[in-house]
Amino acid sequence: SETVTVTKDNDYSDLFWASCGGGGGNFAVVTEFQFKPVQACNWDDGTESCTVLKLHLELNATVEVVMHYQEWSVMMSTRITPNLLVKNTTHVLIEGIFVGDKSMWIHAVERSGASVSTPITSTNLLESVTEMVFPEAVNSLTHWTPTPTPSKMTQPFRGKERTYWKYKSLFLFEPLPMEAIRILVEEAMYFEKNYKTKKNKVVFEFQALGGDPGKPTEEDGGGGGKYPTWSPKNVFASILPKDTAFPHRGALHCLTLKSEVFMLVSGGLATRILTQMERIYDRIEPFAKGKASYYNYVDPNLPLETPYFRNGVTLNPGITDADEYYWIERLRETKRKYNPLDMLGNPLG
Repeated sequence: SETVTVTKDNDYSDLFWASCGGGGGNFAVVTEFQFKPVQACNWDDGTESCTVLKLHLELNATVEVVMHYQEWSVMMSTRITPNLLVKNTTHVLIEGIFVGDKSMWIHAVERSGASVSTPITSTNLLESVTEMVFPEAVNSLTHWTPTPTPSKMTQPFRGKERTYWKYKSLFLFEPLPMEAIRILVEEAMYFEKNYKTKKNKVVFEFQALGGDPGKPTEEDGGGGGKYPTWSPKNVFASILPKDTAFPHRGALHCLTLKSEVFMLVSGGLATRILTQMERIYDRIEPFAKGKASYYNYVDPNLPLETPYFRNGVTLNPGITDADEYYWIERLRETKRKYNPLDMLGNPLG
């Protein structure tokens, strides 16, 4: 074995490239990371403030609201990535952190096209933000409550309860049609009627990926929008697809299906709930252009690397049909170079 330092510019740049989205357990064992922190409290206009706005908006779970969210979230300023969670058959939750003050929020809501008559109204958006310092907003968004440092690294296991869970995701390069949204709402109703308890759940979450990298600014004739109070550069989508092993820079959303089951013993209920989530995925996948999947975890129901590293890649900016196998072939070449004996055996490899 050999220990090396890997960067995007040195002799091991291919290994660095593969490590940025290429899937763990395929190339090498990472012993140390060095990160360049993002200065969250310095805004583009030179302002220094750690006060941000936390959006928390609950709405009726209607097909119209979810359809409108898909359009509105792309038009919203990239100072916020608003996610939508289908909590149950009656309510959805829209949450996010807006890096800016209330005057900037008002301007962003106006530019997003929200009004008093849209399914997600401007009134609701303007009244559903709270000023917080950045760390507090992050804790609130993740629904995480800090706890004192435990005296032991692990806590003793008591009882016989087991947790069964699985996530599964699709990249969305265009909004899902109404028929697909109706399926999600229908499946939510089926689950709530047959399986729901305080702990068991199947939920759906639309995760905004930053929207269109070509959002207008004053400099490029964007109708008088004033940078940075309109929309800063979308960093996620501005990185070229071939610059990392993660190809899906053009995706607008990631739809994640989440299932969790808490049981005293293993068996039937967990199997039925996890199977139902697979059935929902199978019903929605045909509506997702490109059928590109994200591997939340090793998933035996997905055919190896194809759904992530091949499906949908040609839908990304600057990618042509000739690039369909670019990521698979480059990753395989990297693995042959650094892991020729396949000592690291990730099933996605």
